[in-house]
Amino acid sequence: MRWFLIIALLFLVNCQAPQIMAPKEQIPAKEAYQKHDFATIKKMAESGDPWGQFYLGSMYGSGNGVSKDLYKAVKWWSLAAKQGNATAQYNLGVANEYGKGAPQDFQTAYMYYYIAAENGSHQYGTALDRVANKLSNIEIAEAKKLAHECLDNKKLLNC
Repeated sequence: MRWFLIIALLFLVNCQAPQIMAPKEQIPAKEAYQKHDFATIKKMAESGDPWGQFYLGSMYGSGNGVSKDLYKAVKWWSLAAKQGNATAQYNLGVANEYGKGAPQDFQTAYMYYYIAAENGSHQYGTALDRVANKLSNIEIAEAKKLAHECLDNKKLLNC
Protein backbone atom coordinates (compact mmCIF):
# COMPACT_ATOMS: atom_id res chain seq x y z
CA MET A 1 0.00 0.00 0.00
CA ARG A 2 2.85 2.38 0.84
CA TRP A 3 4.39 1.85 -2.61
CA PHE A 4 1.07 2.64 -4.22
CA LEU A 5 0.82 5.91 -2.28
CA ILE A 6 4.39 6.89 -3.17
CA ILE A 7 3.86 6.18 -6.88
CA ALA A 8 0.49 7.95 -6.82
CA LEU A 9 2.09 10.97 -5.16
CA LEU A 10 4.89 11.08 -7.74
CA PHE A 11 2.34 10.76 -10.54
CA LEU A 12 0.26 13.64 -9.21
CA VAL A 13 3.34 15.79 -8.75
CA ASN A 14 4.50 15.00 -12.28
CA CYS A 15 1.27 16.44 -13.64
CA GLN A 16 1.95 19.84 -12.09
CA ALA A 17 4.20 22.48 -13.59
CA PRO A 18 6.41 24.50 -11.30
CA GLN A 19 5.76 28.21 -11.38
CA ILE A 20 9.37 29.16 -12.06
CA MET A 21 9.38 28.10 -15.72
CA ALA A 22 7.04 29.25 -18.46
CA PRO A 23 4.48 26.60 -19.45
CA LYS A 24 5.44 26.92 -23.13
CA GLU A 25 8.87 25.52 -22.24
CA GLN A 26 7.19 22.45 -20.82
CA ILE A 27 4.81 21.67 -23.68
CA PRO A 28 7.06 19.66 -26.08
CA ALA A 29 8.38 17.42 -23.31
CA LYS A 30 4.95 16.99 -21.72
CA GLU A 31 3.40 16.02 -25.06
CA ALA A 32 6.15 13.46 -25.69
CA TYR A 33 5.68 12.12 -22.15
CA GLN A 34 1.93 11.76 -22.65
CA LYS A 35 2.60 9.81 -25.87
CA HIS A 36 5.13 7.56 -24.07
CA ASP A 37 7.68 8.78 -26.65
CA PHE A 38 10.87 7.67 -24.89
CA ALA A 39 13.16 8.49 -27.84
CA THR A 40 12.03 12.12 -28.04
CA ILE A 41 12.18 12.64 -24.28
CA LYS A 42 15.63 11.06 -24.08
CA LYS A 43 16.92 13.26 -26.90
CA MET A 44 15.56 16.38 -25.17
CA ALA A 45 17.01 15.30 -21.82
CA GLU A 46 20.44 14.55 -23.24
CA SER A 47 20.49 17.95 -24.97
CA GLY A 48 20.05 19.61 -21.56
CA ASP A 49 16.35 20.52 -21.69
CA PRO A 50 15.19 20.65 -18.04
CA TRP A 51 11.67 19.51 -18.89
CA GLY A 52 13.05 16.68 -21.00
CA GLN A 53 15.20 15.69 -18.02
CA PHE A 54 12.25 15.94 -15.64
CA TYR A 55 9.95 13.84 -17.81
CA LEU A 56 12.67 11.27 -18.57
CA GLY A 57 13.12 10.90 -14.82
CA SER A 58 9.37 10.56 -14.48
CA MET A 59 9.28 7.86 -17.15
CA TYR A 60 11.94 5.90 -15.27
CA GLY A 61 10.23 6.61 -11.95
CA SER A 62 6.88 5.24 -13.04
CA GLY A 63 7.93 2.72 -15.69
CA ASN A 64 6.00 4.78 -18.25
CA GLY A 65 7.28 3.67 -21.68
CA VAL A 66 10.51 2.25 -20.22
CA SER A 67 11.58 -0.25 -17.56
CA LYS A 68 11.15 1.24 -14.10
CA ASP A 69 14.48 2.33 -12.59
CA LEU A 70 14.32 4.67 -9.61
CA TYR A 71 18.09 5.28 -9.67
CA LYS A 72 17.89 6.55 -13.26
CA ALA A 73 14.83 8.60 -12.28
CA VAL A 74 16.83 10.30 -9.53
CA LYS A 75 19.73 10.93 -11.95
CA TRP A 76 17.49 12.77 -14.42
CA TRP A 77 15.49 14.61 -11.76
CA SER A 78 18.80 15.80 -10.30
CA LEU A 79 19.81 17.30 -13.63
CA ALA A 80 16.43 19.03 -14.00
CA ALA A 81 16.54 20.21 -10.37
CA LYS A 82 19.92 21.85 -10.93
CA GLN A 83 18.26 23.95 -13.63
CA GLY A 84 15.53 25.15 -11.29
CA ASN A 85 12.75 22.64 -11.96
CA ALA A 86 10.86 22.75 -8.66
CA THR A 87 8.84 19.62 -9.38
CA ALA A 88 12.07 17.68 -9.92
CA GLN A 89 13.37 19.17 -6.67
CA TYR A 90 10.25 17.93 -4.92
CA ASN A 91 10.64 14.46 -6.45
CA LEU A 92 14.20 14.34 -5.09
CA GLY A 93 12.74 15.13 -1.69
CA VAL A 94 10.36 12.18 -2.04
CA ALA A 95 13.18 9.88 -3.18
CA ASN A 96 15.31 10.85 -0.17
CA GLU A 97 12.43 10.75 2.29
CA TYR A 98 11.41 7.22 1.36
CA GLY A 99 14.81 5.87 0.25
CA LYS A 100 13.59 5.07 -3.25
CA GLY A 101 16.35 5.62 -5.82
CA ALA A 102 18.44 7.46 -3.23
CA PRO A 103 19.55 6.66 0.32
CA GLN A 104 16.90 7.47 2.90
CA ASP A 105 18.00 10.79 4.37
CA PHE A 106 15.43 13.03 6.01
CA GLN A 107 17.76 16.03 6.13
CA THR A 108 18.40 15.85 2.39
CA ALA A 109 14.67 15.34 1.79
CA TYR A 110 13.94 18.44 3.86
CA MET A 111 16.55 20.39 1.89
CA TYR A 112 14.98 19.48 -1.47
CA TYR A 113 11.43 20.18 -0.27
CA TYR A 114 12.63 23.54 1.07
CA ILE A 115 14.35 24.40 -2.24
CA ALA A 116 11.21 23.46 -4.18
CA ALA A 117 9.09 25.65 -1.91
CA GLU A 118 11.52 28.56 -2.24
CA ASN A 119 11.34 28.20 -6.02
CA GLY A 120 7.67 29.08 -5.93
CA SER A 121 6.04 25.73 -5.31
CA HIS A 122 4.29 26.40 -2.03
CA GLN A 123 2.12 23.27 -2.24
CA TYR A 124 5.10 21.37 -0.83
CA GLY A 125 4.68 22.76 2.68
CA THR A 126 2.98 19.58 3.89
CA ALA A 127 6.03 17.55 2.89
CA LEU A 128 8.26 19.97 4.79
CA ASP A 129 6.12 19.56 7.90
CA ARG A 130 6.04 15.78 7.56
CA VAL A 131 9.85 15.50 7.33
CA ALA A 132 10.43 18.16 9.99
CA ASN A 133 8.69 15.85 12.47
CA LYS A 134 11.51 13.35 11.90
CA LEU A 135 14.34 15.85 12.46
CA SER A 136 15.76 17.76 15.39
CA ASN A 137 15.78 21.57 15.33
CA ILE A 138 19.54 21.46 14.70
CA GLU A 139 19.08 19.11 11.71
CA ILE A 140 16.38 21.38 10.29
CA ALA A 141 18.63 24.42 10.67
CA GLU A 142 21.47 22.58 8.91
CA ALA A 143 19.14 21.50 6.08
CA LYS A 144 17.89 25.08 5.64
CA LYS A 145 21.47 26.39 5.63
CA LEU A 146 22.45 23.94 2.90
CA ALA A 147 19.27 24.78 0.96
CA HIS A 148 20.14 28.49 1.07
CA GLU A 149 23.69 27.75 -0.09
CA CYS A 150 22.24 25.75 -2.98
CA LEU A 151 19.74 28.48 -3.85
CA ASP A 152 22.47 31.14 -3.73
CA ASN A 153 24.50 29.00 -6.12
CA LYS A 154 21.61 29.25 -8.64
CA LYS A 155 22.72 26.12 -10.51
CA LEU A 156 22.32 23.99 -7.37
CA LEU A 157 25.72 22.40 -7.95
CA ASN A 158 26.73 19.84 -5.34
CA CYS A 159 23.21 19.82 -3.92
